[in-house]
Amino acid sequence: MNKMPDKNIFKRLKRFIEVNEVNKKMTEGRCMKCKKQVEIKDAKDTTIKGKAGVLAAIHGVCPHCGTKVFRIVGKKK
Repeated sequence: MNKMPDKNIFKRLKRFIEVNEVNKKMTEGRCMKCKKQVEIKDAKDTTIKGKAGVLAAIHGVCPHCGTKVFRIVGKKK
């Protein structure tokens, strides 16, 4: 028999794709030497102190030139 797949499967697949796109964007940062948006190589989570309190950040290396790349993600939860 030719059954239609359950609608929940499509919802779960759409959510999976959205989450993966968000995770990919989180590992991107701006390289000041290349002057473009790059995916951070060897990305590591870290925290910094600022006026707004403790902030979560990601740091790593630019895959093209090897310069340090740093991205502030938001407030530490």
